[in-house]
Amino acid sequence: MDKYIMQKLASSLDTTPFEWLKGRSYSDSFVICIGAGPWKFTRRRVIQGMALKKLCSRDISEIFRTINWYPLEWQNNFLDSMRKYLINNKITMEKFCSSLNKNEARNKIFSAAGCPHGSKVLSLFCRDVLKVDAFPIDRHVKRFLEEHNLPANEQSMIKICHNAGLDPCEVAVGIVRKASNMDNPDWSE
Repeated sequence: MDKYIMQKLASSLDTTPFEWLKGRSYSDSFVICIGAGPWKFTRRRVIQGMALKKLCSRDISEIFRTINWYPLEWQNNFLDSMRKYLINNKITMEKFCSSLNKNEARNKIFSAAGCPHGSKVLSLFCRDVLKVDAFPIDRHVKRFLEEHNLPANEQSMIKICHNAGLDPCEVAVGIVRKASNMDNPDWSE
């Protein structure tokens, strides 16, 4: 795609960053992002709230039982993989996330969560919490991208944004706002 066309598209978007996790710990935020599954707002809020209650303000590294907090197996697997990664490496979620190199953060989060190719919820965490290049793609964003002849692939969209001199996180936020009337529940403190 021509970089000027991409820049024009991006200029029509509201790219104000989401603050739905402002003030939350990395552990709280990760648990909340994992709960941002394929549901509408009300169900999402219930799922996220139940998981947050089970975390009970602890660091993920302080959980010593297998995770079964979410209705979907992949969600439990992501959180349990992260828990095991932290325990095996004798590091807290706070120290792990604080030490991440911006260029490697996405891949390290994906790997630690047992999902080397990533997912929307892990990319949400990267975009909205770690503030590193990420482009979460849900069904609404996918439809928007396809309608604009853009690839529905996170890595491709990050590259297209960089080539156009745009911040991938800002463009991703703008597209999700334009493509969907849905938002994540506000879990900011």
